Amino acid sequence: MKQLSIFLKNQPGELSRLMSQLISNNTSIIAMSITDTNENGILRMVVDKPDKTFESFISNDINCYLSNVVVVKITDARELDKLFKLFSANELNVEYLYTYKECYYIIKIENIEKAEDLLVKESFNIL
Repeated sequence: MKQLSIFLKNQPGELSRLMSQLISNNTSIIAMSITDTNENGILRMVVDKPDKTFESFISNDINCYLSNVVVVKITDARELDKLFKLFSANELNVEYLYTYKECYYIIKIENIEKAEDLLVKESFNIL
C-alpha cells in the first residue's frame, strides 16, 4: 500500500489548503496521522488514489513524497507482541506506525518486501 507524507508549515490554513486540494481531486482519506515540530508538521496519509494525489500535490507545489507501507490487521495485544517479535527476530526496524479503524496498523518498515513475506508466512492478515 502507498502512503503520502506531506511536509507542512506549522501555521493556520495549511491543513485547509491541503484538504481543498484533496476535495478538488475527489480523493478519499483512508487514514492519516500528523506529527509536529516547532516549525513544521508531517502529515502522513493513505488515500484511495495515491499516485494521482501525489502528482496533483507536486504540480501545486505541495512538498510531499510517496512511500510503501504495510497494513496489518491486529486484533489484540498478543498478536501485536507476536508481530514485533517477528520483526525483531528478523532484524526489521519499524520506523513508525499509526492506526486506523479499530485494528489496522499502518507500518513503515525498512525492508517492506521482507516484512510482507514474513507476515504472509506467519499468517498475518495484511491488506
